[in-house]
Amino acid sequence: MFEHNNSIDVILDADSTTIDTALGSIANYNHLFDDELTPYDLSHYYVLYEKAREKEPNLTDEEITLMVYSEEVIKKAKPTAFAKEFVETLHDFGCITHISTSRPQSQRDITEKSFKKHFPGLIKDIFLRGENQTKFESKLSTIKSLKPRAVIDDDADLMWELANAQESAGVIFILVDQPWNKFFRQISWKGVVLPNNAFIIRVGDYTKGSWEWRNYGWDQMIRIMGF
Repeated sequence: MFEHNNSIDVILDADSTTIDTALGSIANYNHLFDDELTPYDLSHYYVLYEKAREKEPNLTDEEITLMVYSEEVIKKAKPTAFAKEFVETLHDFGCITHISTSRPQSQRDITEKSFKKHFPGLIKDIFLRGENQTKFESKLSTIKSLKPRAVIDDDADLMWELANAQESAGVIFILVDQPWNKFFRQISWKGVVLPNNAFIIRVGDYTKGSWEWRNYGWDQMIRIMGF
C-alpha cells in the first residue's frame, strides 16, 4: 500500500509544466535551424537537441538550451493552462511550492523575473541546474533537500529515473501529458507504486489538433496528492 510523505512541499518544473515555452522554443528552433517542426514531431523530450546536433554536431546541450530556450522566448512565455490557479489551490491547502528547472544558472535572472510576474508571492524557491550537474543530479538534489510530497514535470525519462531513485521513497511523481512523452508507456494514467514506495502517474490528456488542454487534470493532481 502506498504511503506518501507528510511533507507539504511540492516541486514543479518550469518549461511546459508551469510556463508554456514549448511553442516559442519550437518556433525559435525552426528559425535558427531552418526547419518546420511542430509539437507532434517531438516523439520524446530531447528531439530538439538531437535535431540541432544533426545540423551542428559540435553544439553542447548548454549551447542548444541557450539558443532554443532563449531569454526572449522565456520573456514572452505565459503560464500553462490553469497553472496559476493550481498553484494558488496548493497554497490554500497549506503547500509550499518550489520550482526545480534544468535551465542553467545563467538564466536565473530572467527565470526569477518570469515567476515573480506570473506567480507573484506563490513560489518559495527556484532551483536551477548547477554547473557541471546533469538534469537528473540537479533535480534529485532538490528532492533530497526538500523531501517533497510531490514532483510535477513533463520529462518522462527524467521522471521515471527520479521516481526509481532510493532517495524518492514516498514521493508522488506526476507526469504532465505532452506530445513528447506519449510514447513513454511505463507511466500510465492508472499509476504504479514502485519498489521504493514512490508513486508515479500520468495526468491530463493532450489531444492532437490543438495546443489547448483537454481535461488538463490539475484538479486530479490535487486528489492524487491527498488533499
